[in-house]
Amino acid sequence: MNETPRQGNNFPPSQHLIAILLAVALFLSWFLFHRIPDRDPGNIPGQPLVIAEAAGQVKRPGVYFFEHAPNIKKLLSVAGGVTVKGLIPASILENLICTGTRVQVLSPEDDRIVVNQDLMAARKRIIVGIPLDANQASVEELALLPYITAHQAKEIVRLRERKIRLKGLEELLAIRGIDSEDLRKLKSYLIVRP
Repeated sequence: MNETPRQGNNFPPSQHLIAILLAVALFLSWFLFHRIPDRDPGNIPGQPLVIAEAAGQVKRPGVYFFEHAPNIKKLLSVAGGVTVKGLIPASILENLICTGTRVQVLSPEDDRIVVNQDLMAARKRIIVGIPLDANQASVEELALLPYITAHQAKEIVRLRERKIRLKGLEELLAIRGIDSEDLRKLKSYLIVRP
């Protein structure tokens, strides 16, 4: 196909299209990169991030990553603020959040907004790389993990109940079908908190 440039322009229409597509791709990559709050491109590899979820009556519910532990005020700010009118006590806004926390904003009671803190759903924690605690995870949560069958999940809970508390992941070797190779793989998904 023979393309002739228009008068006063040195580029054929196909090159204009390429330039426009390149500009759109650059804009989208800039926009998406800057939508991730507190992301430092010079982040030190292995440096832990704080991962928290904003849910309920916020403008942009979702999971957010922080370089340092944020307080509730910072998380709600990054999530675009609350969508309901009312007051949140300053003492609640200053509470620090640890990894795996879900902050849920509920409709106000009287003129105060209710803010609940609990754990993110297990499936979300697994997806973002937050290990589950073998001493707290339910059968259903353990069954979500790779390398663990539903039967093995039940056996982990039974073992935990017999021992009252697991002291280390090595105790899972007593469960049929879990060997040292499985245990090595599970260390990314499962921990035992003291």
